[in-house]
Amino acid sequence: MEIIVATCNDRVRNNGEIGIDCDGPCVKRCNGAACSSRDDCWSGVCGTNQTCSVPMCSDNIQNGLEAGVDCGWGCPLQCESQFCTLDIDCKSSVCWSQTCQ
Repeated sequence: MEIIVATCNDRVRNNGEIGIDCDGPCVKRCNGAACSSRDDCWSGVCGTNQTCSVPMCSDNIQNGLEAGVDCGWGCPLQCESQFCTLDIDCKSSVCWSQTCQ
């Protein structure tokens, strides 16, 4: 019988967590919780109201699935001369060696 240990990065709400991998025994805070820096939040976003919030394409932070700061991967802006993973991340539509050309 294999024993599975609950952790704060298993993408499952368990082990007394308030949300998935946040609060309770986990160091990272859930969205809506108080924060003092982005490092406090599971989402990586500590808003101007000192509350953890969801990543957005207008928060001036590279977070979520963004390829750069508020660009690429579902954001309306495409990246210029920044890290990229796909051609569609770049305004030039060319991602070479993980850099927009």
